[in-house]
Amino acid sequence: MNRPIVPFVLAGALFATAQAQTAPGDSQTLQVLLNEVRELRQELRSSFVTVQKSEILIHRAQNQQRLVDRDQQRLDDARAKLTETQANRKNQESALKRWDQTRANAGTDAERKQAEDNVATFQSRVDALVAEEQDRQSRVTDAEQQLHVDQGKLSEFEDAMDQLERALNNP
Repeated sequence: MNRPIVPFVLAGALFATAQAQTAPGDSQTLQVLLNEVRELRQELRSSFVTVQKSEILIHRAQNQQRLVDRDQQRLDDARAKLTETQANRKNQESALKRWDQTRANAGTDAERKQAEDNVATFQSRVDALVAEEQDRQSRVTDAEQQLHVDQGKLSEFEDAMDQLERALNNP
């Protein structure tokens, strides 16, 4: 009766031995695969962070570009108003000179009085336009400075995006 059990016990021992011999190989393979999955997961996380940083940088650069565009428009408007004021001042100065000559060449006291009144009127207009021109020149200067500052910031964003692009191209 003991004989029929012996082959089963012997077969079980051989199977256990064979399985024990292959288990370390399988275990090593599984460990290698597990490490590779962990590395891939880490690379995926790193890529995700890089994508997020890129999106933030692009968004900030777009906002900065809008500021630069607004600053440029503000500068263009300020320059146009300054040019308009300068032209108006020159016209008023020409009229002032004509009335001054009219006053000098006036034949009657009434003509002289009329010319003096006009000279005073045009002189006050010229004075007001000189003050306005100074104010507009100040606004042009302020707009130029703000544009320069915002262009510098935009340039920094563009440099950062260039660095990021180089980093992505050279893994």
